[in-house]
Amino acid sequence: MSRTPTTTPNALSFHSNNMRCIKLLSFLLIVAVALVLVFAVLLPKGPTIIVLHNSDLKETVYTLEDKSLSLTTYDTELNQDILRLRSSSELPLKEQVGIISRILNKMPKERQFRTFFVGRLIDAFGADRTLSERLSSAAAQSPLWDKEKGRPRTGHENTGVKEIANQATIYPELKEMFAQHGYEIQVSSVEKVLIDPKTKLPYDCLTWFSLSRP
Repeated sequence: MSRTPTTTPNALSFHSNNMRCIKLLSFLLIVAVALVLVFAVLLPKGPTIIVLHNSDLKETVYTLEDKSLSLTTYDTELNQDILRLRSSSELPLKEQVGIISRILNKMPKERQFRTFFVGRLIDAFGADRTLSERLSSAAAQSPLWDKEKGRPRTGHENTGVKEIANQATIYPELKEMFAQHGYEIQVSSVEKVLIDPKTKLPYDCLTWFSLSRP
């Protein structure tokens, strides 16, 4: 006759302990995932941004605590659609553009802009001279620029530099970032172009970008 297998008390206890351990580990895993998600949402991503309102100047400055990068908006009817960038940052261009995106997220959603003014191109992003270098490189390869004479083949240098900058899209990081905020961007105006006397290529200018909704 065959015997029916029996389960000893020790086996039952071992199985029960295993189940408790599995349940505890599953619970701890769920708690860990939840904490990661909470911290990802609540913790600030990158340097702290502070907002400074100046009622006398009728402007609001969104700036990093160390004042190395800021965006200024204006409360006057004449300048209310202008964004003004100021940077003395040592960070790479891509990281600075990421901070600008974070600042835009802090602004009122109903606020609309038409102009992004960066000042002189060579130091628009502090120590990062990428846009200036791209402008020179684009001019060197452009049929619009006379490399022997150090000027556009036709027209004024302001117009020529603007066209070269847009044709070469020397600002892809800005284009991608502003697209995420619903804007199309391009160089709209250039003034006071500087040309390197050795290379005879443009490397700097006062630069305005236009912002528009697609």
